Amino acid sequence: MDEIYEALIQKLRNLIDKNSAKASDLRNARGDFFPSEVKISIKWEFDGEFSDEVVAGGENASIHFGKDRAGFEAHASECMSEAKNSQKLHEILLNSLREGANSAIASAQAQQRYYSFSPFSVYEGCEKCAQEGKIACKKCAGSGTQDCPACEGAGKQPCFICAGAGQIPATYIREQSDGSTKMVEGVQTCQKCGGAGYEECQKCAGTGKLKCKACDGAGWSDCEVCAGNGFFIRTRSVCANASASARIGLRQIAYNDEFLAYLCAQNLEFIASKIAFTQSGEELSESACEAEYIGKCKVVELRFEIFDKNYVLVGFGDPLSIFIKPKIFDDLFADDAINLVKIQSQGGMSARQAYGFFEKYSAQPVLDSAMKKIASAPNPSEDEAANIVKRSCEGFIGDEMARNMSAMIRGCLDRVSPTHSRAVWGVLGAIVWVLGALGACGFMAGAFGKSALVGIFGVLCIFALVAGVCGAVLWGLSSVWTLIKQREIPSEYRRSLRNRPAFVKFAKILAAFVLAGGVYGVLAAKNSVPKIALAGKFENLASQLCAKFGSENTASAPVAIKDEGNFTVVIIRDANDSANISQKEKILFIQKAVGAKQDGIFGRKTRQSAQKFIEQNLTSVDEIYEAVKKKQDLE
Repeated sequence: MDEIYEALIQKLRNLIDKNSAKASDLRNARGDFFPSEVKISIKWEFDGEFSDEVVAGGENASIHFGKDRAGFEAHASECMSEAKNSQKLHEILLNSLREGANSAIASAQAQQRYYSFSPFSVYEGCEKCAQEGKIACKKCAGSGTQDCPACEGAGKQPCFICAGAGQIPATYIREQSDGSTKMVEGVQTCQKCGGAGYEECQKCAGTGKLKCKACDGAGWSDCEVCAGNGFFIRTRSVCANASASARIGLRQIAYNDEFLAYLCAQNLEFIASKIAFTQSGEELSESACEAEYIGKCKVVELRFEIFDKNYVLVGFGDPLSIFIKPKIFDDLFADDAINLVKIQSQGGMSARQAYGFFEKYSAQPVLDSAMKKIASAPNPSEDEAANIVKRSCEGFIGDEMARNMSAMIRGCLDRVSPTHSRAVWGVLGAIVWVLGALGACGFMAGAFGKSALVGIFGVLCIFALVAGVCGAVLWGLSSVWTLIKQREIPSEYRRSLRNRPAFVKFAKILAAFVLAGGVYGVLAAKNSVPKIALAGKFENLASQLCAKFGSENTASAPVAIKDEGNFTVVIIRDANDSANISQKEKILFIQKAVGAKQDGIFGRKTRQSAQKFIEQNLTSVDEIYEAVKKKQDLE
């Protein structure tokens, strides 16, 4: 027993060494043991099991019942009954179980098949073909022939010379009474068909029938159910099986409940590998057998201190299986749990804190192992990360502390080994979101009331273009920044890049901005809210597209202005012709309305005069043109 204690103490010292403690911090270790008796009762229940194999045209088994299906089923019932109740058969299994108690206990983990009866068979006729093996061809209905497609079964075809008329046009020379001749149109008998109008079909030689290709003229085909055999052979195999159920009892001085709960959670193979058993009894019935096994072992207790705190470890077997593990690391990592609370109250871990914890954890073997495994895992969940910590601590840590330490490790890795750049997706992404909103705003403002289809299509194109192009650029920048960032730490702590979740979030926010921008553009077109000057280029683009693909606005009649020497000709156009007005014509119209020089150039003076005239801070030609028209209409 001293060797077991020494090995266990050394294992614990190795485990805590450099993990917020030194090996020498484990002191005052003292051991004790308690004799224990484990009782396992295994009940074997016997039964039969059968399986059938049906083969078309198969071979008979050694025991064959021909067409006697009743005899076949009766023999099967006899075999099943014998498998369940025959003591002679049961002894086959029981004799093997009596050879060794531990092997008997281990075998109770799974169902045992200990005898197989000789296979037996029966004849079954195919109902599909009435045991003939053949069925009428579906194409020719059993005749072996099909109608000739050339003559449709008639055996003859219209004469191709006279087209079935039997006569063909002819020209005759008729002599007149005065001795002159005259050309007369008439008909004559077709020489090809002899006046019949039809001739024998060359394809079927006048029979109207051709050999069926599906059955090659036989009129039948093999039955697809029985593969042309007309019968099946059903072969049945019956075997004798035994299934086991187990009850575990325990008698010892200390830790009875804990030890029993631990054993009940293990499988029988494990228990048989740890404790030496002997069979103490056996009780037979007609279809069952209950065997009792007694095993004796020593339960080992080890008491020790770490930093003046007492711990108790209890196990059994050799090598020792520990069923009471003290939560040593709950105390050793208590300061880290306090740090986690502080960090959460501060809103997160700073980069400086993260690098400090990284240096600390990488110097502690159990946390270093957990950190490497969490870093290599593909996006582990909270529970998965906590389980990694528990395994690294070999179970000497509580569930709550394992979750706390996994949270600290993941927070640390998020800073020192990020999977993507939050700065790239957040800061640069915000610029892209604003540009997307401005584009949608200007496009909807320019297309509103002119072409709803152009407006909606344009907004969708803006979203797709911005999400695709800018998303790809941000993805690349994020990857480059992350790879550069990860070079600051050893490769075993580097996590794989995961830009996809960030891109999905980016695209969702972009969609919201584009939608909001489109709604604002509609409201701006109605003059419900101020227009945004930065969206003017998109508004001009929308107006041009609406002009190109058709306009729905018929509210006002546009005007075109042309210079004719020393005077200006004003041409009033139909409202439906507004799409044909050029930018220069709009500028001339604005200059005419506001009293500016009519040179067709939209300069600073023209823009300022127009803004003063319409009392709005608009910048684009289209916006000012529409505002001037609207004001003139009101006047």
